Amino acid sequence: MRTLIIVGAVIICLFLAYVVINFGILSSISESFYRIKNNWLFSAVLIAFSLCILAFSIIYTDSILLIIAPFGIITVALAPRFKDKHKAWIHFTGAAVGIGCGLASLWLYFGLWWIDIIAIVMYLAVKISKSKNSLWWGEIIAIFAIIIGLLLGCVNKKNKSK
Repeated sequence: MRTLIIVGAVIICLFLAYVVINFGILSSISESFYRIKNNWLFSAVLIAFSLCILAFSIIYTDSILLIIAPFGIITVALAPRFKDKHKAWIHFTGAAVGIGCGLASLWLYFGLWWIDIIAIVMYLAVKISKSKNSLWWGEIIAIFAIIIGLLLGCVNKKNKSK
């Protein structure tokens, strides 16, 4: 059950480590599309991560929000050029849907509302600190909140079914 989440987490973590090692902390994860030589890697990683979450969602849950969330992130992968004013709205809408539905599913499906609260408080702390990389940190907080929430949700659901 957890294998799909862990594989997705490893994929995204390796990519993020590559980006940080080579370019430092950027203004956003999407900025890496413009920085890496093989920019198709940005889309490939997001799609692979999303497919892991989608497969988990379909096989192990009945959460429509958790099924919609990966499609939001796949939209980001398919519309990576957020600096293009004609494509930016697609990119940002996909990101909002992916992160919003992912976090909402933790609360509504798994009952892990406290993870959402912690993520929001952490993001607000980053915003208040006026970090120039607040979007990067907000995305990182959201991704890891969702991954941790899904792993904890697996344990909670498994224990309740016994």
